[in-house]
Amino acid sequence: MKIIVTTARTRHNTPLMVLNGGPFNDTELTPEAARYLCAALVGTADAVAEEDDASRWRPRRIVIGDATGNHAPPAKAGGAA
Repeated sequence: MKIIVTTARTRHNTPLMVLNGGPFNDTELTPEAARYLCAALVGTADAVAEEDDASRWRPRRIVIGDATGNHAPPAKAGGAA
């Protein structure tokens, strides 16, 4: 999968990323929202990888909160996530 990231600025001159490719089509993310989405995907991948009992495996749906909107948690002071 190839994802192209274009850096941009919002109308308030804050950093913005625009993702294209794979499941993304002009998806705009702030750095904080991108970190939130990445952490959620890593956590989900870890949980799925731990499902090693194939005899009792059942499909399930995992919902990741609104990482692209205003509901992403705020960044910590100093820019660290």
